[in-house]
Amino acid sequence: MARAASDYATRFVTDIATQATANPAVRTALRTGLGREPDQCHRMHAFVAPWLEEDSHPDKERVHYTIAALIAHAPETAVPTDEDASGDLGESLARAAQHHVLASATTENYLHLVVRQNPGTLCRYLTTVVLSLRDTGIPVDFARLFDDAGRWPWQSRRIAKTWLQSYYRSVASKTSSS
Repeated sequence: MARAASDYATRFVTDIATQATANPAVRTALRTGLGREPDQCHRMHAFVAPWLEEDSHPDKERVHYTIAALIAHAPETAVPTDEDASGDLGESLARAAQHHVLASATTENYLHLVVRQNPGTLCRYLTTVVLSLRDTGIPVDFARLFDDAGRWPWQSRRIAKTWLQSYYRSVASKTSSS
């Protein structure tokens, strides 16, 4: 059974998606942060800073800004509407392989690349992977991803194991049911 996202993550994702969907200027401002560090995202501060405490840790800031920018890439589908759309990053990558929108070798390589990252580089690689998924129509549970990326500095091994197991379980279940 998949772990549910925290209330905080769900509220953050819903708020950012709602603002980006309702106002094209907000969406544009948030998208300027794709692949950038928070100190390079001047137009995003008005929307992300209210969610952060003063003197937040750089890893925490990076997660907030990265997820907000990724949501703005396609805000209309940022909040999952059904059970099939929820899951962790491993499940989303498996879904891309199963639907043949990304090659299995590509999804597996993406996953192995991401799980090896340290907290300082995780968001940069998540951006590449998530944009590839979103550009092919594969849903990403941003609230789950927000929670996982936020816990990465002290639980990366456990989260990496969860993503890898989810990926291989999903791929195996599709293979055995075919």
